[in-house]
Amino acid sequence: MEVRRLPEGRDHAAFVLPDWKDRELIDALPQLERLRVVQTLSAGTDWIEERVPARATLCNARGERDAAVAEWVVGALLGDAYGQFTAARTRRWSDAKPRELQGATVLIVGFGSIGRAVSRRLGRSA
Repeated sequence: MEVRRLPEGRDHAAFVLPDWKDRELIDALPQLERLRVVQTLSAGTDWIEERVPARATLCNARGERDAAVAEWVVGALLGDAYGQFTAARTRRWSDAKPRELQGATVLIVGFGSIGRAVSRRLGRSA
């Protein structure tokens, strides 16, 4: 694992784009006197919220990957219905009849922008 040192003059940083793995930078946020904006590349910000000083605005990437993640979820539901996960785990193909998703109940835990995008792709208005 590479350990990055904050550059000299970090007191002048007004905008940072931290990676969730960059603990050194995250821990230093409260000391960055000129910090005004913290931008994450993730929709969730629970991993950094407590370190962002009140003088700075925390921005997330909500909505940026909604479609891709929602489509992956629908694909995973189809893969499960057709036994793809079991086949991959056991490395054996099965001729078992897939179960239908028509009429199935899907529990979406969390109904943020990604959860709503999943719901729309499953034919429910969000």
